[in-house]
Amino acid sequence: MELWLSGEVEGDVSEPLRQARNKVKKSIAPKLAADYGPDIVSWDLITILRPEIPDGWGEVTRYHRKDQSTEFRLIIDYEAFRAASAEKQVQMLVESILRSLDLFPLLKVKDFDIDRFRRDIVEAAITAGFMPVSPSLP
Repeated sequence: MELWLSGEVEGDVSEPLRQARNKVKKSIAPKLAADYGPDIVSWDLITILRPEIPDGWGEVTRYHRKDQSTEFRLIIDYEAFRAASAEKQVQMLVESILRSLDLFPLLKVKDFDIDRFRRDIVEAAITAGFMPVSPSLP
């Protein structure tokens, strides 16, 4: 299973977001199981991080059956991210990943173990120190 992270970002926060993504990928991606079911092989999150969101750049939740990937384009508050410490920026990115998990039912994908995927992400985030306490898990 691949956790793919990218962004549509304002230039002044591109480096902090890149650093946060690298920390998350280094700590979480290796702890993910290879397979959570045949319907999804790549969980794709595109962070929207801009002071103003242009028309047509709203949040997106999609499933691409052809390549078995998700597409979540989720907004993180630009000013809050810009003002945050590096540790808080990582936490904000992890929170965005968790929000994508909450949006998963909208995709109506049948053969994917979202509960196990969530547990693996949460456990890896806690182990890495990105989350202070464990949220309730199904």
